[in-house]
Order: sequence, then structure tokens, then C-alpha cells
Amino acid sequence: MSDKKPKGISYPYDEVTDSAIQFMAGSKDQPFFLNLCHWMVHWPMLTRNGELLEYYCDKFGQPFPPKPGAMSLPGQQNPYFASMVTSVDWSLGRIVEFLEKADDPRNPGQKLIETTYLFFTSDNGGAELKGKEILSDNAPLKYGKKHAEEGGVRVPMVITGPGIKPGSRYDGLVNQLDYFPTILEITGSKIAKEDHEKLSGLDISPVLKGESQKIVDAKGVERDHLFWHFPHNSTEAMKSSIRSGDFKLYKRYATNDYELYQLYSSGERNDLEEANNLAENPEFRPVVERLSATLEKELIANHAEGPYLNPDFAGHGKPSAVVSHGGFDKTNRLAKLSVNNSGPAIKTAYVIYRSKEAKSKHRSREYVSKPDDTKLPGMRALADISKDGFSASASIPPGIHAYCFSIIDANGYMQYSDIALAK
Repeated sequence: MSDKKPKGISYPYDEVTDSAIQFMAGSKDQPFFLNLCHWMVHWPMLTRNGELLEYYCDKFGQPFPPKPGAMSLPGQQNPYFASMVTSVDWSLGRIVEFLEKADDPRNPGQKLIETTYLFFTSDNGGAELKGKEILSDNAPLKYGKKHAEEGGVRVPMVITGPGIKPGSRYDGLVNQLDYFPTILEITGSKIAKEDHEKLSGLDISPVLKGESQKIVDAKGVERDHLFWHFPHNSTEAMKSSIRSGDFKLYKRYATNDYELYQLYSSGERNDLEEANNLAENPEFRPVVERLSATLEKELIANHAEGPYLNPDFAGHGKPSAVVSHGGFDKTNRLAKLSVNNSGPAIKTAYVIYRSKEAKSKHRSREYVSKPDDTKLPGMRALADISKDGFSASASIPPGIHAYCFSIIDANGYMQYSDIALAK
């Protein structure tokens, strides 16, 4: 691999890979499921393999060891990133090599590679920047991790195993939520019918086996869209999106408008870079209306929330609601919260229950859904809002010892009340 290492680059001990192989070897005559999640490729960008780092420094024309400080070279020229990717490839090679050599005790005469399904994928697109350091380059895809654009959500997916058509390719819409129902099907595994009906993913095994080019639900209805909701990160990133056919639509929360891109045209690549926004083009107005309506329907059905403003951050240019007082009536276990009527009213309000063991009277994450033996619908419930919008109330179930309110006001601010005792 390297002129300086004519016999090839050696790799240091990798506990994750070795543990995976030991687990498979120890399964003996039992079927096994292995979920191997590398911490690579991820920040912090580093490597324990000096030989590999030296190889990529030579390849990219950089000094070895690399100069300290930010790496601002464009494109895929970060030797640490390259070392990480190659290490993952090496690890996968070791897994495949084990499967190729190991006999399958449940199927005499066959190796495990002949009876095992392998799913290779990533949880998100590559991270392009970390401070001033360029980690990766997702070109031609737009942006990367923490974005709903193609660079953030389009990831590799390679699946192999018994019955899967070799060399086949599928260009339709697949989501990683499809893996679980697919694994259930190809392994002949069963779960309760009521649990199966709650799954968001679909069985894609007919596509994998070359039996179909369509992904359908239990009623035979073909999937025609996927959607994403990401109300986080920077104002530029706070978006929901929907992909259907050749088009992808974004709902931008920072500016309360839409973007529309035609990624493909009649199945051929058109604007995969998402460079030509068609949202204001009258010709595509029907597409915006159709996709935005479908997106809103999905967001409502899936109880999507946010993004919300932080009242502790100055600079939003509009006031937030100010909590004036609250109280708890122990006779009827009714909790109340009021805000000043000189500011924005309450738009949405929740009550959050807290366990007896969490003794702090300040904001805390130590909330539970079922404290003690009390059966509750969940850790958070909608509170009632008065007609004028300046107060909220909620009944606190027996067995709950503490609670707080979470409110979103008419200007989009979210805030929490102090924790109160329900006694």
C-alpha cells in the first residue's frame, strides 16, 4: 500500500473489531445478530495508526507529521479523515474474512458468509467543518451532518446475503427505519401484530431479492415520499423536508418559507447539488402546494415540534411571556400557571411530572413516566389553556410528587417554570 512499507501497512489492535469477531465465534450453533457501530468516522479527527497517517500525508503532498493547527485545504485532503475511513474499511474486511473462513454449524458444508446478511450504512452524511478544520467534503451533495439537505441525509447502503440479487441496484426511497421490518422478514422472525403495525419502516426484501422495484406497505400501497424534521442547529439548518419523486421541498423555519429543488428529471440526475431553488417559479407552484400539504400532514401525524426560541438569549427582537405566578390546590390536585397579560399569550402548554427521588427544586432532567407504582400515560401531558391565553392548568395525578410547566408563547419562545411540589 505504501512505498515506505512494501509489505503493507500494519494496524493496531482494535477492541471493537476484535470483540465483534469473538462474539460471532462464540455464538457456536446459535443464530446471532451483531450491531457493529464504529466511533469512526467522527470528531475528534485523529488516528492511532502512524503508518497510515504517513501514507496519506505522502498521498496528499503534506508534511509528516502534519503541521499543528487548522487544516483548511479544500476537498478530501485531511489525512486524519482518510486514515479513519481506511480503518473502517480494514475493520469491515476483517469481519468479512472471518465469515468467509468460519463454518456455519447450523448448515453443514456452508461458510457463514453464505448464510449471513450484512448491512453496511452510515447514520448521517459526513461532517464538513469543525471550527476552522475541513473534515470532509460531501460534494456534489449540499452541506452535511446536522442538515436536512442531501449531504446530511443521503448515506451509503450496501446489503448482501442469501437470496439477495448480486450486483443489483435500487434508486428508490429507502430509510433506515426499513431495516427492522426487513430483517424480521428475511430471518423469518415474528413480533406481535399490534407491535408490527406501529413500525414506521417497510419491508424492502422484495427489492433486495430482485422480485420487485417497488416498496409497498401492508396494504400494497407504494411508498411515494419520505420526510425529515430537524428543528435544531443554526437558523440555516432548522428545516423540515420531504422527498417525493424527482423533487425535494424544504420548509425553512428561520424565514417561514419554502425551497424546492428538482433533484432528478425523468430519473436522470438534474440538480443533485440543490443549487436552483424553484419555489418562487410559477411553473412549480403546484408542486410546492402538493408537497407542503403532505409535509404538514406528516408533521402533525408525528407530533413534530419546534424549533422554539430561548428567552434567555437576547437578540430575537420580540418579547417572551413572563411567568407571574403559579399555585397548587391540594384539595383537587390542580396546578396553575399564569403569565403577565402585557406580553405574548400562551400558545401551547405542557405539564411535566417528576419523580420523588429527584429532590432539586430547580430545572432537572430527572423526570420519569411512572414514578412509584402509578400508571401514567407519559412523563409529559398537555395542559389546559384559558380562553384569554394568559394562564394554564393541569390535574396532577396521585403519586406524583413534583411537576413543572413547559410553555410556548405566541412569539415562539419556550420556557419552563420552576419545579413545584405536589403536596
